[in-house]
Amino acid sequence: MKTTTQPSRSSLPRLWACLWRQPRNQIEIEPDRLDGKRALVTGGNGGIGRETAGWLYELGAHVTIACRNESKGRAAIEQFRRHDGPEAAVLPCDLADVHSVESAASNAQRYDIVVHNAGVAPTSYAETKQGFESAFGVNVLGHVALTDALLHRGCIADGARVVWLTGDIYITIDDCTSDYRYRGAVGGWRAYSRSKLGSLWMRHAYAAEQPDIRWYAAHPGVVNSGLAKGGPQWLRSRLMISTRDGARTSVACAAQANLQPCYLHNTLGIMDLRSDDPGANRERATALLEHCRTLLAGPESRRLAG
Repeated sequence: MKTTTQPSRSSLPRLWACLWRQPRNQIEIEPDRLDGKRALVTGGNGGIGRETAGWLYELGAHVTIACRNESKGRAAIEQFRRHDGPEAAVLPCDLADVHSVESAASNAQRYDIVVHNAGVAPTSYAETKQGFESAFGVNVLGHVALTDALLHRGCIADGARVVWLTGDIYITIDDCTSDYRYRGAVGGWRAYSRSKLGSLWMRHAYAAEQPDIRWYAAHPGVVNSGLAKGGPQWLRSRLMISTRDGARTSVACAAQANLQPCYLHNTLGIMDLRSDDPGANRERATALLEHCRTLLAGPESRRLAG
């Protein structure tokens, strides 16, 4: 698989790679069989997550979908489950509620693959049940809570692969914090971009802390799914890719045996980031993980709604 060293941290070449090139320049992937492996996919009830869960199931994995709506999760499973195939199950888990995440982890199995796919792209300011801005609270903090809970319970196997979905749109900003406030759709888009930087940072921070686990970040592309909104459908269909194509990088990170831990881009391949790229800042990544853990241990995480 090709490796790309970014010539600059400018957002324009990255936008070109993310959007206009992608219908004809998807990287080639060669996923291996996963017979006997257990995989957990957050947000696997729709969009890229459902395609990822189904693809891993096709490769022989026992798949668990973690999602807040159990009936939608079961409906998604019925779209790919075979009567003679591996196990497929739903794990109720609302990443916008720390207590739901803790409950989910207590009912988890031991996984060889974890795909942190679930995400929100807010169009107006919203908060999680514990009062955190929703893009940060779900896309970053919720997945940190789940990862740490699974690690604490021994539910992530040694040598397992953990995939964080990011988005190359992070290149347009410089920071990810828990205190970002905004108004309107533009502010929501910035909140989403910040959370994608946070997701990429989490891959770096956990890799430094847990070297016996293989940590990946995946840019799926700009996908014609429910998360991406705006513009006429004919233009969206020309520029955006299908949810199946959007699942390619996640599946490669989860199942391609010869792929070493990396940040994998859907058109540029393995990303070798410059030192001035915000995604390459290891110190900020470690600091953000520590901050997330402080938030999860603080009074906000223990405050019950109502």
